[in-house]
Amino acid sequence: MEGSNTIYIKGLIVKLLKKELTAEEAEELAIERAELTEDQYDELVVEVLSNLEGELPDGFLDSWSPDYKAIEKRPNQKSQKKMRKFKRIMLRNIAASIVALVSVLFVFYFGVRYFGEDSTSEVIAIDQSSFRIFRGDSVVLEVLPDAVGVLYTAGNLQLIRMQDGLLVFDRVTEYTADELSAGNLVVYTPPQQQCLLELEDGSLVRLNAQSYIKYPIEERDRLIVYINGEGYIKRKDGTLYEPLEIRTSNGYIVAQDADFLVRAFKDRLIAVLDQGNLDMFSYNTDGKLTLHRHENLGSIVALPASESKGKRDTLVFADRMNFEKASLWTKEVRDYKDYPLRAYVEEMSRWYGFVIKDWDCFPNNKVVNAKVRYDDPIEVALAALHDSGVVLYEENGLWTLCPENKI
Repeated sequence: MEGSNTIYIKGLIVKLLKKELTAEEAEELAIERAELTEDQYDELVVEVLSNLEGELPDGFLDSWSPDYKAIEKRPNQKSQKKMRKFKRIMLRNIAASIVALVSVLFVFYFGVRYFGEDSTSEVIAIDQSSFRIFRGDSVVLEVLPDAVGVLYTAGNLQLIRMQDGLLVFDRVTEYTADELSAGNLVVYTPPQQQCLLELEDGSLVRLNAQSYIKYPIEERDRLIVYINGEGYIKRKDGTLYEPLEIRTSNGYIVAQDADFLVRAFKDRLIAVLDQGNLDMFSYNTDGKLTLHRHENLGSIVALPASESKGKRDTLVFADRMNFEKASLWTKEVRDYKDYPLRAYVEEMSRWYGFVIKDWDCFPNNKVVNAKVRYDDPIEVALAALHDSGVVLYEENGLWTLCPENKI
């Protein structure tokens, strides 16, 4: 009898092929896929395809029509060779489509080529932003929108806020040796705030709400920073500096001349290239992902350790990304059109600073249509959920979609 886990995996494969898989479900599929052999996974794909006659998206496998009746028959010893040939044909024909389909998983998280110069009237004004500066576990400065000039100095590292709101990391020459210390300065953006920074190598970084960057106090030959959360990085053209290295919890990025978006969380790292070149590396898996063309995407997702396998990651590459969807977090007005429910709630929770207790009751295939201005109260964002037939329950700062699980 078919196990419930196999049924679950096939359900995820169905969603993948029908372009209905969410980013979170994609990560779950990657984890489940890692526990199967290539033949086991291929057989599940074959079985799913055999049951999806007439249900695949328009244009899927236009040049190839499988023999569904033959697929449905479990291969015996005589048909093993035929099935292996069938798999090779199938996988070769769907490879390009799968690449495009995987990109759909993240299309709602990344958007148009942007860093402020193309549509400055639509992006959040950074001169009105506030943020916090940490040293170790202590807040050394709460920066309000009207703060300008030299904000803080540690060793020969100086933080300066310009009139237009840009926060500049700079090195000064006049300091004594005993003032130079190890460690990092941390710049953190609270809910409903963003921050634009210029690193000492000229790189620009726009941080989204509830994101932070760790910056080394001590000057080094090569600049290495740590990012958690969401941001956009733009390296200036013709820079003479060494490649910028961005470290995260489960991988790192090395970029020379590159403009790219990054989302870095505890168990996953996602990067989307606008232009230039960058390499992505996992701490727990050999190999790398190279992004070298506009709309390339790379993802490193942590897999749970098992008895037979230690901690490891899965690396995913996708192409032909639609950047238009992802710039929404940079805009004064975020126009969500047929936006996946879970992706919408994730964005709103990051922006407004609320925590989802569980995702168990989130309905599949629900979408949201809404326009939310960055300075709107949370009630405006929640009203869009109500219009979609969804209600979030809140108590003590935790949120759930399950009324029986109210805190």
